[in-house]
Amino acid sequence: MKKTALLVMAVIVFGAAVPCHAGGQVKLAADDWPPFSAEPGEKPGSMVEIAKAVFEDAGYTVTYSLLPWKRVLADVAKGTLDGAIGVDFEDGLLVPSEPVVMVKSEFFVLKKSTWRYTGIASLESISFGDAEGYTYGEPIDSYKAKHAGTDKVQLAGGDAPLVTNIRKLMAGRVDAVIETPEVFWNTVARMGLAKTDFVEAGTACPLSPCYVGFTLNERGKKLAAVFDAQMAELRKSGRLAKILGRYGMTDWK
Repeated sequence: MKKTALLVMAVIVFGAAVPCHAGGQVKLAADDWPPFSAEPGEKPGSMVEIAKAVFEDAGYTVTYSLLPWKRVLADVAKGTLDGAIGVDFEDGLLVPSEPVVMVKSEFFVLKKSTWRYTGIASLESISFGDAEGYTYGEPIDSYKAKHAGTDKVQLAGGDAPLVTNIRKLMAGRVDAVIETPEVFWNTVARMGLAKTDFVEAGTACPLSPCYVGFTLNERGKKLAAVFDAQMAELRKSGRLAKILGRYGMTDWK
């Protein structure tokens, strides 16, 4: 789920069109998961741009940090950060009603591989790479827990776990990698690899909502309510479609 340029932490404060005292500051973070979240800059990712627009329109100043995913979740849980961009229900944070994007997860293998994911039992014959702290719902999460600490489920950490996993796949150290297609193909391209060397080998998690998750407190509840209200306005105004269009995506509604 990561890109080749390693980054311990990148922070940017987006300028708002209203004084910062109007809504205060919102501290958000994500891991490097392009094209959904990436390094701060002109194209920080579709999820990041949506979250930025939502809160700036409500009068907040947004601070966005790029961090390893396990740290993002931990910092939001303890309140050091207000929100994590890119969570699901299994991450244990407070989520609004409106998702920030919809994503699915696939298994990927080398072109020469004959293995295909046909259900949880089909995983018993292979080993696969994943990122620390990522969840996919059942039955994948239970399978990962069952084989935790073994070679069958190899979890990569740090700032670029997908890069690590793709390299392990190419070296034969894992048989498959689990990832969102947009992120996998984006990373393959940025690593300078040929797309034709890999194939999708089956859906691990069908299309499902991805959220901005907030701290489990009153402030988190307020920010979730703001997100829902402003997301509706963003969609109504057409700005949501424009943001998604910058990344070759379309609205799911």
